[in-house]
Amino acid sequence: MLRLSRLLSDHCILQMGKPIRITGRDTPGREVTVTLRMAEKMAGTAGHIVAGSAAGQTGALIEENCCAAQGPRDSQEEANAGTSATVRVCGDGEFSCPLQAHAPGTGYELIVRDDAGEEVRVRDVAIGHVWFISGQSNIDVDMERCEDSYRTIIRGSEDPDLRCYRLDTLASYGKLIDDPLSGFWKAASRENTPFFSATGYFFTRYYKEATKVPCGFIQSSLGGTYISSWMSEEMLEGYDDLLDEAHRYADPDFMQFVLEKNERDVASWHEQLDRADAGLRGRLWENWTESEGTIEVPCVFAETLLSEFTGSLWFSRTFEVSESMAGKAANLWLGTLVDSDTTWVNGVKVGETGYQYPPRQYDIPEGLLHVGTNRITIRLIVENGQGRFTKGKSYMIFSDQGLADLSGSWEYQRGAAADKVPPVDFTDWKATGLFNGMAYPCRRYPIEGIVWYQGESNTHEPYDYTELARRYVHGYRALWQEDLAYVYCQLPRLDIDLPDDEEWPRFREQQRKAQKINKAAMAVIYDQGEDNDLHPHEKREVGRRLALAALHVTGLGDAEYSGPVPEKVLLRASGEGGVAVEIMLSHADGLFAASQDKGNVVKDFELQDESGTRYPAECRIADGHILLSAKAMSTTPRKVYWLYHNTNHGAMIWNSARLPMGPFVEEIG
Repeated sequence: MLRLSRLLSDHCILQMGKPIRITGRDTPGREVTVTLRMAEKMAGTAGHIVAGSAAGQTGALIEENCCAAQGPRDSQEEANAGTSATVRVCGDGEFSCPLQAHAPGTGYELIVRDDAGEEVRVRDVAIGHVWFISGQSNIDVDMERCEDSYRTIIRGSEDPDLRCYRLDTLASYGKLIDDPLSGFWKAASRENTPFFSATGYFFTRYYKEATKVPCGFIQSSLGGTYISSWMSEEMLEGYDDLLDEAHRYADPDFMQFVLEKNERDVASWHEQLDRADAGLRGRLWENWTESEGTIEVPCVFAETLLSEFTGSLWFSRTFEVSESMAGKAANLWLGTLVDSDTTWVNGVKVGETGYQYPPRQYDIPEGLLHVGTNRITIRLIVENGQGRFTKGKSYMIFSDQGLADLSGSWEYQRGAAADKVPPVDFTDWKATGLFNGMAYPCRRYPIEGIVWYQGESNTHEPYDYTELARRYVHGYRALWQEDLAYVYCQLPRLDIDLPDDEEWPRFREQQRKAQKINKAAMAVIYDQGEDNDLHPHEKREVGRRLALAALHVTGLGDAEYSGPVPEKVLLRASGEGGVAVEIMLSHADGLFAASQDKGNVVKDFELQDESGTRYPAECRIADGHILLSAKAMSTTPRKVYWLYHNTNHGAMIWNSARLPMGPFVEEIG
């Protein structure tokens, strides 16, 4: 039976300017003819073939990893088309037919026929740029998760020339998946865009605006994953512990044991907690009784009498509703909570969330709110003694008719105490699994390059991330058999749930060093983080900066793509009167200092001496360089540190393109 790769489906975008590879399966020995042409209703209105481009001519026979082909098929359809080729199916049932490179266009149709009369037609084909977008949660977060930030953009996102192919999660150990087992090409629209990666959508949108051709992305991502999850055994050669992990999870009996244990342990913990919960027995959401105490929301429980409590807690408070809000639908925002919650308003459940990261944004239906005093009740399950109502978030009920502030005093009761929840073994995150199941299957689909946003899970790992990134890039380039562009994000600021103030800064420095990889560029997004949220909502600027980096690497744009970069650090003075250091910069036109929420004074430079002691340094910005001074320092400085903390304490430094100088550690010459 004739069938094509799943990536070659309706609404697909094929990479422009490169030979197009049409892959599929059929009965061994059959002759398959592939034709890429303008659809009949579009003929003569869009798209054209690049004259003199490589790999094949119209009607030519092409042989690539297939048996020898027969002569060209002479038909009127092929005569009207731009390009066509014929191959014979190999003994293993596969065929691969390269067509000549095309310039950008829309309205194409792909027709694949075999000599037994079977035919597959792929409609609404576009030719433009295709990017492989991968990583963990911050690139996996979709537009729906960020809807409150981009509601208007989603509603107006209709664009048939911006398309996404999103793979479902598939970790495979010990077996390479030959072709994607999931996914469909979808064009941006009010219905489809909410399910696109937010970073991927904005990257592709800006890249498309700059290149003025159709653009699409293949989204292959999963939250919580390590870089080793996306690497092959060959890429991980020498990392014996990671290879042992991959081999262990390739054992189906072991995998089944782990999956069953995960399900059994977590279910048992919750069942025991539910049975012991006095609040469930007393139906506190309907009948709130005398409270045990009060807390001020938002708060971290470690700062209250609930410090280190694990188990279920009940929180409740009343709020007033005006006549204009009564009976109307409304929105309920409860920031983020640790860990899981179920929430009721006036005894009616309005929402629940099973883990800590998603913002609690629930809908209150019509008819539920009434004039005067209303009540909200939350059952919060704390799994590891680190409960909180996250500070800096919004806690309110609101609509066009008014707002009820929910911050302030809440009553609470303990439902039941428990031991910490048994750890879950996330089997999808292990070494090689996602490479085998979600990257390798895409290897035959030509792309422009790779967009990578990952690292949060690796910050506490002992491995050299710079080396892993180098192996990742070289491995993927070998997989696609070309020198693909590679752009990636350096981790943004974050100041919550981190064990110390050194782990993430050390990791960012390793990411910075990966810029030495050929045809690679890093987007500095330190300022785009949120101190209190691992998953910041601001993805538009992240996508724009990645697009600027990609346009530079591919040579398709000449706009400034980088913030200021240190090129040389010189010691200008040292002694009892203090020290002076000069930092020479590139990408430094129009330097200035600013911050959205930390003032306009630079506070994040430090100078380190031979003993490892760091001294805060004052900063003076000049034309193309920065002057540092540390009057309290009498020893000779050896290194300069910039933004070497989980978050900034003062202003950041920018160039006239409004791109920031990223964190760095540099030797003083």
